[in-house]
Amino acid sequence: ALVRLFAGGIGANAEQLIGLSFTREHEAEADEDALRMLAAAGIDPRPTAAFFRRMDGASGGPEVRVEWLQSHPHGGARADRFEQAHDPAARYRPALSGQQMQALRTFCGP
Repeated sequence: ALVRLFAGGIGANAEQLIGLSFTREHEAEADEDALRMLAAAGIDPRPTAAFFRRMDGASGGPEVRVEWLQSHPHGGARADRFEQAHDPAARYRPALSGQQMQALRTFCGP
């Protein structure tokens, strides 16, 4: 708020950039929490990585993005973190039963 007060429009832009950084830090913390919870539940983190890759593709493809202008960390980097968390020696269980997965597919459509 002080930056905005003294620098006008430039201050507002600086304030927004600072806010974006703060949001990205929260998203990174949330990802770490998710990885811990998936590991504790014995659920494979790779489907989450695939989700981030799909979302990244839906947002315009693999072109170079300026991450510090985005509110969330880059989807590819997030996907990499979840893929790297996969333990090939672990015995993972499905996050949803077959019946739950079918209900989700019915609800969401093709």
